[in-house]
Amino acid sequence: MPDIEKAAAEGNKSSRWTIPQSTRAMALLNVTMADGGVAVWEAKYTYWYPRPDNGIRDSGVDRNWEPFVPTPFFPAYPSGSAGYAGGTEAIMTYLFPERAAEFKARAEEQAVSRVYAGIHWRFDAVSLDGGRKISQLVIDKVKSDGVGKQA
Repeated sequence: MPDIEKAAAEGNKSSRWTIPQSTRAMALLNVTMADGGVAVWEAKYTYWYPRPDNGIRDSGVDRNWEPFVPTPFFPAYPSGSAGYAGGTEAIMTYLFPERAAEFKARAEEQAVSRVYAGIHWRFDAVSLDGGRKISQLVIDKVKSDGVGKQA
C-alpha cells in the first residue's frame, strides 16, 4: 500500500479529511505561494539589490568570499524563500491552529537558513511577513466564499 494510502487508512475516520477538503487545502497553499511569488519577484526587479557575494566581493571587503551554497542569478531583496515560508506558515496555521508555534518556527528557520547559507542579507527576510499578509487575503476570501456552510 503506498504511503499516502496508508496514512489515509490510519487514524480516526471522523477526523480524516475528505478528498475535496484535502484538495481545497492544497489550493489554498498554491494560490498563496503563486501570489506571493508574483509580489516577491516584482519587488526583486524593482529594487535590484545585490546578493551578499556581490556586495562583499565588489566592495573589496573580501575578494575571495564565497557563500556556502550557489547563489541564484537574480536579485536578493526580498527573499522568495522567506515569502513562501511566511505564506505557507499562515495557511497551515489556519488549517491546523494547534500547531501554530511549530509552523512559525519552521518558517523563521527557513528564512534565516538563507542568511546562514550566504545567499541573503538578514533584511531580505522582510518577505516572511509579506507572505503572511498575502495568505491572510486568501484566508479572508475562503472565509467569505460560503463553501462548507449548511444551507
